[in-house]
Amino acid sequence: MPLENDDAAELIGGWRDDSAVEERSWVYMRVWPSESGSGFAIRVEKPEASRQANWKNLGRKLTCDEARQSPPLNDFFAVADYAIHNDPTVLSYLSGEEIDITSLVCRH
Repeated sequence: MPLENDDAAELIGGWRDDSAVEERSWVYMRVWPSESGSGFAIRVEKPEASRQANWKNLGRKLTCDEARQSPPLNDFFAVADYAIHNDPTVLSYLSGEEIDITSLVCRH
């Protein structure tokens, strides 16, 4: 079952500056460890349940039905999958381990 805090607002669209808000859309996703323990499950949820639901800079929030019919739906899942498997901070959080912040350190 999804945990209360395991959520993400997945964003697709233009981010060049604040004038690009109209080009952005987002979905609210829940992520939790799969029952088999072999990975994670991801589900699109109602955007109103997101802590970011009222943040206008995210762009247009897609309902579950809109997300299912949206051409970039696969892109939303690909972004979530990439973050889960390539960001040590995200993976450690979702795995219930001590949060690994090493990826957040600037290496310049």
